[in-house]
Amino acid sequence: MVKNKKGYDRIYITGSSGAGKNWLAERLSETFGISYYDLDDIAWIKKYTIKRDKKEKAKKVDEISRKKKWIICGAGNTYLGKMPDRSDMIIILRAHAAREMFRVLKRHIKKNMNGESSRLKTLINNFIYNYKDYHRPTGKSYQFLKKLGKKHSKKILILSKKGVGKYLKTLDK
Repeated sequence: MVKNKKGYDRIYITGSSGAGKNWLAERLSETFGISYYDLDDIAWIKKYTIKRDKKEKAKKVDEISRKKKWIICGAGNTYLGKMPDRSDMIIILRAHAAREMFRVLKRHIKKNMNGESSRLKTLINNFIYNYKDYHRPTGKSYQFLKKLGKKHSKKILILSKKGVGKYLKTLDK
């Protein structure tokens, strides 16, 4: 475990589906010894089948974000409350749409090979949503990330796939 020299005890990681949010959250959790929370686990009572209502999701995010240390990762943005304001660092993961789609497709195939139900229609809808929402200036998530960047410019770190690797190497020093 590396001591968190930079004093980032509350880290929020966001980006589109397939950008690597959970992967990075796991690495930072291991490196700093800080628990991480996935917004998907908060958003769903039963993953991808039964949703929590918005008030309950917001309450859970608020409870976590009041803790001294946390890493929260996810693409959800309608129930975050003050969590982004409480974070010490916000990491926005940017990836090319094709790379994200490949990761999502790979995840879909892996789920099906493991016997989990993952419908092709859901996969296609995810591709369409991801592209329209994150990669077009008119997308709600695109706009959310833009506003987040303006409001929290001093604590934003925007990383590409290569940038994530470089960032993690700086933590080893």
